[in-house]
Amino acid sequence: HVTWWTSTVDHQGKTLFKDIPGRENLSHNLDLYFLRGCFYKKNVSFSRLLNHYQIGRAFKKLCRNEDKPDLIVCSLPTLELCYEAARYASQHNIPFVIDVRDLWPDLFYEVFPKPLRFIAKYIFYPYEYFGRYALSQASSVCAISKDYLSWGLEKAGREGTNNDLVLPLGYPDLKNQPFTSQTRHQLERMGISFDRPIVWFVGSFVKSIDLEPIIKVAGVMKTTHPDVQFVFSGQGEDEAHYKDLARNLSNIIWTGWLSQDEIAFMGLKALVGLAAYRAGALQSLPNKFFEYMSFGLPILSSLKGEAQQLLQEQKVGLTYQAGNAEDCLIRLQEILDNP
Repeated sequence: HVTWWTSTVDHQGKTLFKDIPGRENLSHNLDLYFLRGCFYKKNVSFSRLLNHYQIGRAFKKLCRNEDKPDLIVCSLPTLELCYEAARYASQHNIPFVIDVRDLWPDLFYEVFPKPLRFIAKYIFYPYEYFGRYALSQASSVCAISKDYLSWGLEKAGREGTNNDLVLPLGYPDLKNQPFTSQTRHQLERMGISFDRPIVWFVGSFVKSIDLEPIIKVAGVMKTTHPDVQFVFSGQGEDEAHYKDLARNLSNIIWTGWLSQDEIAFMGLKALVGLAAYRAGALQSLPNKFFEYMSFGLPILSSLKGEAQQLLQEQKVGLTYQAGNAEDCLIRLQEILDNP
């Protein structure tokens, strides 16, 4: 039997899963336990940090009333929940697994200008402690990439063992999924033309993402490749900024968040998938890589390291210099000329 502890707040959609916390039975062997935390609208906000603190405290209080589990698996982030789960596991001698999904709190430092990042490390020291403690107590550390696993083991202060492993992300095969005509019509009503080559980005418009070079490329290609359409699917705190930059570009379509069927349809119809990150972004192998690959899309990426190595070795895309619109244009033209 699995008890899945989670927040009442839907992080992706910025809505509430439930108004009232508590246990919800989904099947004979799966329960969801919703923990109350305050609502937040922005990824980078005090409200989000407060939510994570409240979730950790709620788990600490409520887990005492539960039967002792045989195993605890906890995703990092969030740090407070990992910390409290690690303490509970240590106190009760329960095997404890941490799944490293994002590099917290290191990502916090990226919000600060480089000259001030040393100050950020003092400000966020409690989070550094939470993360290091939780990882040091883990019987096993798993991660979505080698870089993430190495990061987790460094924070844990130990060498890797046979219990530590990389588990690459998987994605359902949607190539043969049947679609209704309504799915296509909904996307066409947004302004998308499936008779044109589509360059597609799907994801959150957050600080680690850099769409400015893509928008500049779209500005050039409006004249040189007027048939190419750029489609940006998602939302986020930088959305208004990007829309302002693209205000005169009719070859850019903004869809907002799409349904699963709409994402699958776009993935099968697009010609290129964009992984446009800022220089120095801490992402190693982001979710969207696996999503694009599941559709058979060539990827245009600005990430170095494992991401660039994957594209080169598997011949599934090209890498441009982060922030460099001219290089991005050259690489995109190379993909479009060799579909």
